[in-house]
Amino acid sequence: RADVLGSLYSEAGMAKVLERALSVPAGTRAVLVTEGYLDELFLRAACEAAGRSDELYGIHVIHSGGAKKTIVQATLARAATQAPVIVLVDHDQAGRSAGSDLSDLGWKRDRDLLSLDKWPDRCKHSEHDVEIEDLLPMAARDAIVDELGESVAVDGKQRCGSGWQTSYSTAWKDVAKVKMPELLRTHPAPALIWLAEETNRRITKVLDAE
Repeated sequence: RADVLGSLYSEAGMAKVLERALSVPAGTRAVLVTEGYLDELFLRAACEAAGRSDELYGIHVIHSGGAKKTIVQATLARAATQAPVIVLVDHDQAGRSAGSDLSDLGWKRDRDLLSLDKWPDRCKHSEHDVEIEDLLPMAARDAIVDELGESVAVDGKQRCGSGWQTSYSTAWKDVAKVKMPELLRTHPAPALIWLAEETNRRITKVLDAE
């Protein structure tokens, strides 16, 4: 374990991980460990825009800073609180690897380990990644692409049926951090509402298993 931690974090980085794991607020209903900051931002913005903020009531979100780091962050969070801990990972190479490692450590894919491959409307081509931005409505995503220009906003595109699987750039994500909450007020995001609901279903499963 020491070797794993040493390869992932500097001393300062490990201190931040411990701080996040140990700072679960009193009264927390559940903890959601995500790969990055955008997961929570998009999820909360979509629920608020839909009048469904109650879906995330009492859920404390910890951003790990990468798929591999969710393994350590989730393990520490579980040790630090009696509340249910749910781990959310992308359906991409890094997320699949992290999910496999977490599964080996006892996390259950039908309970406390939630991969975006469970999204019922995802592209069924197994080689196509699913990241949190794929759950955003296309109109909202395209609004930022139109603002920046495709050459700046898009890192790559892959044909998917009659449409495209798009990989967005860091520049796109930087703008989305600021503008996506407002865009979601006019472009409903049912996929993100599904994710909030699924998170709550997983919380209930953890509580029922105790």
